[in-house]
Amino acid sequence: MDKLKLICLRNPWGQGEWKGDWSDSSDLWTPRMKNLCGFSDLVEDGIFWMDFTDFCDEFDEIYICRTYSQQSNWKSILVEDKWEGKYANGLPTN
Repeated sequence: MDKLKLICLRNPWGQGEWKGDWSDSSDLWTPRMKNLCGFSDLVEDGIFWMDFTDFCDEFDEIYICRTYSQQSNWKSILVEDKWEGKYANGLPTN
């Protein structure tokens, strides 16, 4: 958009967002850019925008997940359980 390479990300936990350029509170947002991107800064929802260069600098791993909505034809099931065992705190880093 306007020769910018922006990426929209969502923290799946819904909290915690980027605080640099193009963050919700960034002065770089103009009314036109907000309209082009469908930008909304009304709530701390975990959705945020970043310049693609900043994204590449900040992240060396990402996990992609599909979100389900009422508008999609996807079905979702909520299962509550505990994650116990050897890798309960995440995958090994070694």
